[in-house]
Amino acid sequence: MKGPRWLIGLLLLCGFLTAARGTADVIEERRALMRALADNIQGIWNGLARGEGPAVESKAKQMAAQAGRVLPLFPPNSFHPPSRAQPAIREEFRTFEGFVDDLKQAAEALAASVHQQGLAEVQPHLTRLMRSCRQCHRRYIQPY
Repeated sequence: MKGPRWLIGLLLLCGFLTAARGTADVIEERRALMRALADNIQGIWNGLARGEGPAVESKAKQMAAQAGRVLPLFPPNSFHPPSRAQPAIREEFRTFEGFVDDLKQAAEALAASVHQQGLAEVQPHLTRLMRSCRQCHRRYIQPY
């Protein structure tokens, strides 16, 4: 009977290590997505500075699509180091979801505004987009 016990222990350990690896993967995927969002924000600012409406519209569309990928990257077991995301995200998931939805809507509105009116009317949408990022990070990201 000792044989099966060590085998069961080994299988449990393998399962735990696989789950831990999966968590590390989702944390890294989440970080990569946040970096991509930040890169697109920078692209929007650069496009605005150069008066490049199509570039601004493209970056805003990319942000809207990326926002749609955020929520699944915050599973319950992904709030330990190296993650800086606060566990409060899970406790207040509807509020977190609201920030992400607002980001998506703001990015879509920004892209539509540029497409329909050029760069003249982007400010309210850009302000909304930046506010949704800032509010979410203030509430749900651990300081360095």
